[in-house]
Amino acid sequence: MKVLARMLCAGMLISIIAGCASSSSYAPSLPTYAKAQYLNYLDMPGSKVFVVAVDPSGDCAVGFDYGKLTKEDAYDAAYAMCMEDCEKYGVLTKPVVYDINGTVVYAAAIKQSQAKD
Repeated sequence: MKVLARMLCAGMLISIIAGCASSSSYAPSLPTYAKAQYLNYLDMPGSKVFVVAVDPSGDCAVGFDYGKLTKEDAYDAAYAMCMEDCEKYGVLTKPVVYDINGTVVYAAAIKQSQAKD
C-alpha cells in the first residue's frame, strides 16, 4: 500500500513539474473577442507583442503586431492599434501588454501599471 501511495505521489509531482515547465500559453481573464484575437496572434512569426485594455464591464480593445525586427517596434504598433480600438469601442481602460513573443506577461504588466498610478 505504501508503494502504491509513493507511486501516486511521484506521478502527481512529475505531472505538476511538467505542467509548470510547459511552454504553452495561457490566456487568463480575456473576453471572447480578445481570446480570438490572441489565438490569431500566437500563430504569427517574428518579434510580436499583444496589448489589451479591458474595462470592468468586460468591454475590451486589443492591438497586436508581429514580424518586426524588435519587440519595441512591435509594441509601438500594437499599442497604437489598441488605442484606436479604445476610441472605436469606447474603452476607457489604459492598454497594458498581455504577451511578448508568445509569453504571457499580463500579471506583471498590471502590477507595473498600478504602481505608476
